[in-house]
Amino acid sequence: MTEPEERSWRSIVNAGVASGRSTLAEVARWKSVEFNVLRLLAAGLAVSVPIAIGDLAGDLAAGMVAALGALLMSSSGHNGSLRHRVIDLANTLVIGCIAVAVGAWSSGLSAVASSTVIVVGSIIAAIFGGLSPLAAKITTLSIVFGIIGASLGPHTTTTMLVKYAALGGIGAGALALLAFGIGHLLGLREPPGPARVPPADRIRAWSAKLRTLQGWQYVLRLGSSLIVAEILAHHLRGTHSYWIVLTVALVVQRDHNAALTHSLQRGLGTAIGVFLGALFLVSIPTWLLVVTIGMIGAARPYLRAANYTAYAMVMTPLVAVFTGLGAPMTADILRERLVDTVIGCVISVTVGLAAWRWVHAPRR
Repeated sequence: MTEPEERSWRSIVNAGVASGRSTLAEVARWKSVEFNVLRLLAAGLAVSVPIAIGDLAGDLAAGMVAALGALLMSSSGHNGSLRHRVIDLANTLVIGCIAVAVGAWSSGLSAVASSTVIVVGSIIAAIFGGLSPLAAKITTLSIVFGIIGASLGPHTTTTMLVKYAALGGIGAGALALLAFGIGHLLGLREPPGPARVPPADRIRAWSAKLRTLQGWQYVLRLGSSLIVAEILAHHLRGTHSYWIVLTVALVVQRDHNAALTHSLQRGLGTAIGVFLGALFLVSIPTWLLVVTIGMIGAARPYLRAANYTAYAMVMTPLVAVFTGLGAPMTADILRERLVDTVIGCVISVTVGLAAWRWVHAPRR
């Protein structure tokens, strides 16, 4: 090997090592973020109160679905004017409930038809998500909750899912607005809303973007990843193999530069979350379950902003409990979650990132 070739290989290895160190540092980094105590309190109550009410009413499954509805609303209604918050919450609730209904309906179809509905619906949502940051957030939520709806469809009715998810979402929205009102009276500083852009300008920018290959990069990456995930989920035939598809929907990001870091954060966080979920293997009183979920729910907004690894760590047992509809948590379910998450992350990095690198490669 000639000296220039040796230098070339050394530079590639050094660049790879440096990139790896940078990625690992980002995975472990805690960001300094301000947090609103009222918002954290509202987030905790939003997911715990429905479960308490469901238990008292003798229908814990309904309480779990309502808590999922509260999760749907958790990232909405937290900035801007009161009008902007109400519109944000209303849009999230309506589109999220439609996604749950479509997902639950699709579960009654054949395996191929159900997968087609999820993939095509996700692709359509991803396309319209390019309209604005708000649209991107809501359509991503619709993809995630469409998958959750499909997973819960065989275990309950579509009407029950939509009704209690909507009730939980309305309760969470009301708590978010109440926290905003109290904070306003106390003079707490609130984040400003997004800059207002005329709808016509948004549509023109969106349509112009769709006339370029770059404008389709997220749609292509997400769509191809979901197709592979659905195929594997059906061939593995696991009881909860939908988690593979759910992981892909959560990990594949619009920002392709953040995809690798995001995959590592979610994979590591979920692995730790599996061990944390072992706490739910022990039979505990319902009141203690409600308190534990309330504390985790309250910590979520802070952890999501500060460190996504920690956020994934607490979300794994939380979503596992909610989608279990009150059924006992088992070690097999947690192990399956871990394996499916690893598979989903691998798909996200290989199919959703590496396979489409040429789209982002600079042209010479």
